[in-house]
Amino acid sequence: MVIDTAWFRGNHPPYASVEATSVEGAPSPAELERATWETIVAKTAIKGDTENPFEVADRRRWTHVRLSIHPDGGLARLRVHGELAAGAHRVAVLRWLDLLPIEHAVQVLGEAGVPPETAEALLRRRPFADGGALPSTVLSTLLGRSGSGIRPRRSW
Repeated sequence: MVIDTAWFRGNHPPYASVEATSVEGAPSPAELERATWETIVAKTAIKGDTENPFEVADRRRWTHVRLSIHPDGGLARLRVHGELAAGAHRVAVLRWLDLLPIEHAVQVLGEAGVPPETAEALLRRRPFADGGALPSTVLSTLLGRSGSGIRPRRSW
């Protein structure tokens, strides 16, 4: 895990901590608030304009992380590195497709070989929680199982 304070010199938070929880599905903010959160990075001093790396010793499966800064300051980004659990890649791809603006989702489905008119009709069936609305060949391409896979482009 990396807490990145790039470009923040003197106005970065002096300390940060990270908690994690595992909640199935797409929980609401209220459900996440009620969840049991475990500290995975204790309150630790961080430096400004620096990538502050942290090793997370706890190897349990986490679905959500929560960053706290103490007391206040600027952060560039939080990078969480790990491995996807079995089946999580499929869920992540479907959620990503659900969240894309229509014009970008049409581009993505076009890369998977779906004509624009068909893509628009498919996208009207969102959300794709189980992937059932997508032809199996399209889903396989999106998941990278067809050999070619979809390579995300910066324009998406």
